[in-house]
Amino acid sequence: MIRGWSRHGGESPELVGVVENIAGLCKSYGCRTVMGDRYAAGWVRQSFEKAGITYRASKLDKSAAYLEVLPLFSQGRIQLLDHAVLISELQCLERRTRAGGKDVIDHPRGGHDDYANVLALAAVAATSRTEIPRVAPVSITRVSPWRIV
Repeated sequence: MIRGWSRHGGESPELVGVVENIAGLCKSYGCRTVMGDRYAAGWVRQSFEKAGITYRASKLDKSAAYLEVLPLFSQGRIQLLDHAVLISELQCLERRTRAGGKDVIDHPRGGHDDYANVLALAAVAATSRTEIPRVAPVSITRVSPWRIV
């Protein structure tokens, strides 16, 4: 399952309500800890704690998570949901080399990568645990490697 909250009209979603909604979903599955990136991590962590959920910031930034998840695609260890926005975000990711040779993977200017970011963080976290079984290899024809710009 993948769920997102977006603007309706010109209005941003009410973030406290979004956190409470996510916390309710987590609790219904018996989940008391979530992991995410460091985007507004202080506010996010505090909001989840108020809702009774522990928030852990990932040790990886999103570029590192994207670099680690790329081999999982080529090894057929990930099966994607048929979710148009997720697939589009993955296809639009751009890989740039910064001064000093560091690769950065991000969405293009004006783009978004929220769903792709969640997928990368979750896949890396899941596959770093030895008790998580590998999924059967699948052909991923709708997602291409990130284009280099």
